[in-house]
Amino acid sequence: MAGTAQKAAAAKLRALHAAGVLVLPNAWDAGSAVVIALAGARAIATTSGGIAWSLGRSDGQRLTRAEMDTQSDDSLRS
Repeated sequence: MAGTAQKAAAAKLRALHAAGVLVLPNAWDAGSAVVIALAGARAIATTSGGIAWSLGRSDGQRLTRAEMDTQSDDSLRS
């Protein structure tokens, strides 16, 4: 995202926070993102630890930036 789209997404997230308690479930892969979305989540976060563990590695900078980007992109597109 860049420019206008990023500002719109930021404004939406701020509005969700301002509306009261925001439950922000964490997806660790595309499948979990779909399940969370189908359950009605208004926003979904990612978890570095969950993504690392889903790839068979422990958390703590064990993934390359490219691996994290790929997993995050897959979740976003799902």
